[in-house]
Amino acid sequence: MTDIARHIRIFEKDPSDDLVQKRTTVVKTVADKFKKLKYVTDLLALANDIATAVSSDNFALSEARTTELEGLIKAESQAFVRDGEGLQILVCAMLAVLEAVEDSAASDHGWSHAEWIAAGIWLAFSYQNASKKPRLEALRAELMTASRKLLLDASASARVRQTVPDLVLKAAENIEVNKLPDAIKSAASKTIESLRTNAALDREEIDLLWWALSDWSSLYDESFSTLSNATAAVAAGVEAGQLMRRFPSESHKHLALRHIHGKQKLGLKAVVDEMGKKTEAITDVFADNASLEKFPAVFPMLTGLRGKIALDKALTIREWGVRAFLESAILHVEKQGATLG
Repeated sequence: MTDIARHIRIFEKDPSDDLVQKRTTVVKTVADKFKKLKYVTDLLALANDIATAVSSDNFALSEARTTELEGLIKAESQAFVRDGEGLQILVCAMLAVLEAVEDSAASDHGWSHAEWIAAGIWLAFSYQNASKKPRLEALRAELMTASRKLLLDASASARVRQTVPDLVLKAAENIEVNKLPDAIKSAASKTIESLRTNAALDREEIDLLWWALSDWSSLYDESFSTLSNATAAVAAGVEAGQLMRRFPSESHKHLALRHIHGKQKLGLKAVVDEMGKKTEAITDVFADNASLEKFPAVFPMLTGLRGKIALDKALTIREWGVRAFLESAILHVEKQGATLG
């Protein structure tokens, strides 16, 4: 359960009971609105907006989102003025996302609104530096942990094979012949959908295992062992990510990067320099992906491979491979046409 009263102290040192009650109402209202966003891109945009604001100097969300939250806060506190209240608006948005994520159970074989928000938040926050404001950092860390937990739970539940129901046709004795195809279609729909879901999961496992056993980079048409450490890590992450049909799990990550070792740390610019022209094969994979262009805070590494490095963090080679894997997987699942459940 989100401790809203504690987190309100990020922007109000000694909040009154009335303020806590009113902001609690705002947070619940905003959470409901976030869970009703229509498209996956809207949910990734939300995560990108929050991540960008958290790392900015003035904590400002986008103008459209600020205006929306300002109206919702004013509905509870008519005297509220947005000027100088960027931090308060951001905290309300973060608390709403936290509530949406914590109140959501992992879906069986679909993709929920909360899971997509969690995916964006996890990718973005896990690459950021910690906030210099201790209380804001506590909220950021709590939201990142909750998002990671929901995604890992969703990854596990989505890969449990469905029980295929028997096809039972129940039709009236005097059913019209021209209506019989619709009756058969209706009776078979659940059976067919279960078979399709199980087949997709089987295909994911087979494709990933064949790829792992081959130890061959399809991007460079050569063995991973012949590539530089950084190139091999990034290529392995990207290629494995492109085989995912659901959110990736920890086991997928370990399988994809099982041969990548070393504790040497490199900044993203150093990774790009080491890869040289080999970055082109990576960027070509995502050449037509609009989300990569729109949400750089969510996909910082793949954005950086395009030469747009906003934060040059130092990570181990394996950690760069993990980044490539997660970002690639989320982009691929989105491109598959994941629908919101």
